[in-house]
Amino acid sequence: MREAGKDCTAPDAVFSNAFGGKVTVAKKIKLEANDDKAFMITVANVPEEACLELAVLDWGASSGSGLVAFGTADVSNQKVGDDSSDDKIATPYSSTRGIPMSPSKAVNACQNGDNTLYWKFY
Repeated sequence: MREAGKDCTAPDAVFSNAFGGKVTVAKKIKLEANDDKAFMITVANVPEEACLELAVLDWGASSGSGLVAFGTADVSNQKVGDDSSDDKIATPYSSTRGIPMSPSKAVNACQNGDNTLYWKFY
């Protein structure tokens, strides 16, 4: 585990969360013009209750938040403006899978006690 503020400019910074899982902050590979500015936050080993609470939070439904996607499925290939066909991914740009997730979609996305959560930002 790296200490906050120490060597966080390395390609990936890894921390631990309160549930004993890894929290990774990583720069993303370039998929489109602005992806060289994108980064991912991944939080592993999240219990179902905590996953549900995080899934229904409004992480920023406007483009000003920088959020591209949130979910319990890998969002690394999501691009700005994309809608996802995966019910475990929410995007600020979707009318059917928007942010925050609806409670019913959150229940579907957080089905086990060992969830991994993904955020992609620009």
